[in-house]
Amino acid sequence: MNIDLSFVWQAFLYGLAYLPNTLKLAFSAFLLSLVFGIVIAGIRFFKVPFLARFFALFVTFLKGVPMLLVMFVVFASASRVVNGLAALLHLPFSAKDVSLNAIGIVALTIFGTMIISETIRGALTSVDNGQFEAGFSIGLTRTGALVRIVAPQAVIIAAPVLCNNIIGLIKASALCYMVMVEEVMSGTLKVASSNYKYFEAYLAAAAIYWALCIVIEMIAKILRAKLGKYRTKLA
Repeated sequence: MNIDLSFVWQAFLYGLAYLPNTLKLAFSAFLLSLVFGIVIAGIRFFKVPFLARFFALFVTFLKGVPMLLVMFVVFASASRVVNGLAALLHLPFSAKDVSLNAIGIVALTIFGTMIISETIRGALTSVDNGQFEAGFSIGLTRTGALVRIVAPQAVIIAAPVLCNNIIGLIKASALCYMVMVEEVMSGTLKVASSNYKYFEAYLAAAAIYWALCIVIEMIAKILRAKLGKYRTKLA
């Protein structure tokens, strides 16, 4: 098989122009997922009646659903949901006013919320329950002990894993091109549509994603080393 390296480079540069939008998709979804994930993890950790069971089923369900299917469902239902809400609340907008980026972010957030809530819950449960008792002994409430004692330790445990979650969202963002969102994958394939050199385009996209994930992995490694010192002190 002959590989046109010059076209790989051309597709790489073309796809690189779409990197800012890929980062926007991934990090917007990460921040939203972090908020929702913390809430869901807290509800399940404290075993809030009904809600804990509901979100446990929600997370279990999403674990068994492919990300691509989530993307298609969100894309297919977006117009109905938006138009329905606009009509119900008498708002002056419709589905045509919603950007494709927003649809991609919603789909990635649903996926991200599942994995990040598990990360946060795992970090909380890994902190010894005696830390709550230590907080009670100095007059703290359960919430106070969580905020001042347990949460800081959980952050140290969860931070490196959250970096891996970001990598997962960046790779998942490649599926956004399936619903016409412009990002790295769609950029490299767009330039290949004129000469059908899709293999070279895939190589170029892979190189961009690989380089981006390597950078984040290096940051995670530095973070892991720094936080490891604090974990040693806590131990």
